[in-house]
Amino acid sequence: MNEIHADARPIVRNLVLIGVFAYLVGGWMVVGGLFAPDIVPRARVPGWVLGLIGALFLLTGWLAFYYGPRWYRRASWVVRTVAPTTMHLKVQIRRDADKSRSLSALLSPVSTDAAAPAASLSMQWPSWDVESLPEGPVEVFQDPRPGGPVVIRTSRGWLWPAPGAGFKRRGKTGRSG
Repeated sequence: MNEIHADARPIVRNLVLIGVFAYLVGGWMVVGGLFAPDIVPRARVPGWVLGLIGALFLLTGWLAFYYGPRWYRRASWVVRTVAPTTMHLKVQIRRDADKSRSLSALLSPVSTDAAAPAASLSMQWPSWDVESLPEGPVEVFQDPRPGGPVVIRTSRGWLWPAPGAGFKRRGKTGRSG
């Protein structure tokens, strides 16, 4: 984890733990699906169902164990090597009916008018209180690759992108591109 920025390490640690848990549950379900019909002939769930669900858990474990840390390693590289640009940040918090929250960062160039298209990013929840973060200029570290990670440094701390969340341009048509 030495290549990963210190502020992103707790996120990566959680992803690795989720990956290990998903691997263990998935492996247990696949093995149970293979041998359950022999052990319990009247099982309520057919063995192939357990095997299929176990395979989905194994896929989830692979995504959390492999793709997540790789994404944050790339984001940390961007912070170390790319010169930041100053942009205007507006934080958008959406609350769903099930009380879950999602965090988006709306970025626009500082030196342009309000009609300029903004970029929208899905972000991870930081450990600090993001709800009281004022709108204003921030430093944005953008990956030179299209769709690569974008990391934001605010006056309160870092905002890290959700895995796979690159810039989504918001124009007059509302389409992303």
